[in-house]
Amino acid sequence: MEIKIPIRLQRDPIVESIFEIRFSSKEPLVSEILPGMIFKNLRAQFPNVVNLPIKEMPALLRNKDPDLMYQPLVSLKGVNSKINIGDRVVSLSIARPYIGWDKKKELLSTLIDRLEETSLFDKIERYSLKYVNIIPNAMVDENEEVFPALKVDLKLDGFGISSGGLRIRSEIEIDGITNIVNILSKASYSMRDATIAGTVVDVDAINLNVDSNLDLKGVLSHADALHMIEKKIFFGLLKDETIESMEPIWD
Repeated sequence: MEIKIPIRLQRDPIVESIFEIRFSSKEPLVSEILPGMIFKNLRAQFPNVVNLPIKEMPALLRNKDPDLMYQPLVSLKGVNSKINIGDRVVSLSIARPYIGWDKKKELLSTLIDRLEETSLFDKIERYSLKYVNIIPNAMVDENEEVFPALKVDLKLDGFGISSGGLRIRSEIEIDGITNIVNILSKASYSMRDATIAGTVVDVDAINLNVDSNLDLKGVLSHADALHMIEKKIFFGLLKDETIESMEPIWD
């Protein structure tokens, strides 16, 4: 099925975009030394360094729990962006308003250049690109469908389905990439001066099958492919009228 993808949306629904790299290192406490090694060259864009609450937990306990060992411990914060750093993870997060893929990739390239200079990254374990979107209720006509903005049809024979707090999670394999799709109805997102109510659609494109020789520059070279897969899934879920409500630019 061919999916038509606009160049950009004038009313984009992106709440947050996160590029994450998980790795192993001979240095057991990367979070203690990496922020200082990269801060000098990135402080203009990320001037604030914040220790996250989980950093107070002893490293021995964190490293025994698979749910905690990849959690960020330190955050370098900018205006609408941040670099999160853990002992086995680094991520670049861009919040609303989204700056566009070209500018995000340029920022990612700068970060990877700084990370390469540290020689702390012995092996790349996985990398991923996640987009969290909220489609405002005001963009679609309310009807009897559970997800009126999406090409999603749910039926339980003999039982009505309420849209209140309904969550769908699915995994889709495309070209060796595992894509985790979460859809949540009746959600809300708070900004500084407003709250958006609508449907959340997040797509997390993850490469779990990483070549043992892949380095940080190699990760960057695959970023465009992850981005395109994520866009195909997201736009493939939207109804035509939903896309039109976002004021697409096609060429």
